[in-house]
Amino acid sequence: MTSGKTTFITEPINGVLEGIFFNSQSAVQLRVALGNTDLVLFEVANIEGTVYIPLRSGVVDGTGVSFPNVADKYPLNDVLMFEVKGPLNTEVNFKVRYC
Repeated sequence: MTSGKTTFITEPINGVLEGIFFNSQSAVQLRVALGNTDLVLFEVANIEGTVYIPLRSGVVDGTGVSFPNVADKYPLNDVLMFEVKGPLNTEVNFKVRYC
């Protein structure tokens, strides 16, 4: 097996989520979800290097049309769950920024 999957859950965060600093020297798949829910805040199939991810909520109507320029920050009172899939022995670092 040359790849693996791991999950990290933060301590409860009470504040407004600004974004996430991400760092990995190898390409990985990343999924960030709110608590143990199915609410995915961010998901990408291929990310590497040092990246700042400003997480914002958006507005989508019932037909799937999104409305630009109405994104807002996520208010949190829960944990964040990070799922990472990638090569074995890959070091991945996160810093969660909130206020």
